[in-house]
Amino acid sequence: MAGEGISIDEFMEYDSMVRQTFKSENEAYKFYLGYAKSKGFGVRKGDLKYKGNKENAYRRTFVCCKQGYRDVKHFDETDKKRTPRALSRCGCPALLQVELQASTGLWFVKNFVDQHSHPFINPELSPFLWSHRGLNDPQKADVIEYSVGGLRTHQIMDVMEKQAGGFGKAGFISRDLYNHVVLAKKKKIEGSDAQFMLNYMTAQQMKDPEFFTDTPQTVMGICRTYSGQTPNLAWTMLHLVVWWCLKAHTGQTNVGCRLFHCGAKPSPQHSRVWGWSCIRRVG
Repeated sequence: MAGEGISIDEFMEYDSMVRQTFKSENEAYKFYLGYAKSKGFGVRKGDLKYKGNKENAYRRTFVCCKQGYRDVKHFDETDKKRTPRALSRCGCPALLQVELQASTGLWFVKNFVDQHSHPFINPELSPFLWSHRGLNDPQKADVIEYSVGGLRTHQIMDVMEKQAGGFGKAGFISRDLYNHVVLAKKKKIEGSDAQFMLNYMTAQQMKDPEFFTDTPQTVMGICRTYSGQTPNLAWTMLHLVVWWCLKAHTGQTNVGCRLFHCGAKPSPQHSRVWGWSCIRRVG
């Protein structure tokens, strides 16, 4: 901190910060997050130093979210596929650096810079900064309950904002909620849609002797390669068929393709013949 024009309150705050000790690096990060949120700026994790192997971390630096500058190479790109984000970094020097004291096992403040090169935002708007956003565990549990109850994601957002007392008080934005819902849905299906289909067919074959299936290794490998890139099982299989047949038609591969089916053989117990379509090596 600068030596001139410092008030008593600022000096006491600085002295309080440099006297802090923490049981872990993560505890120090949470402390600095709380400090930054009360002031009106965001935080990023900076360098992490090790002694010997990467299991012996001894120094961590936390910096202001406006630290550094955007790399020059990003200004020279001519074939940008997306609109660049607005410039936000301005070389802010503020940081908190903590170091592990081997004799006590505690992390102490090695360096603290409280000077910023930009104005703070209103602390009431801090929850909109990236480092202060996110769903906590109780909120994640509520999202699951609301989803099971039939609420759509935008309806869940409305409910949780009202519970928190208004817009901006929930601690996250709609993008965070949508990302969480997507990740939760992906975790429901082991290996995503293609692997789910293969597991389902194997289980059906064990339960029903009339059920037949054909899953050569070529198909299984491609299914795993493309799993997770399509929204559901039907689109996964259609994607595979179209992709493989196009490669065979254009001569990009010497492997032909044809459809194969798995399903239930006609019998009095089965009133409908159904199947999945996929691709199979020919020859």
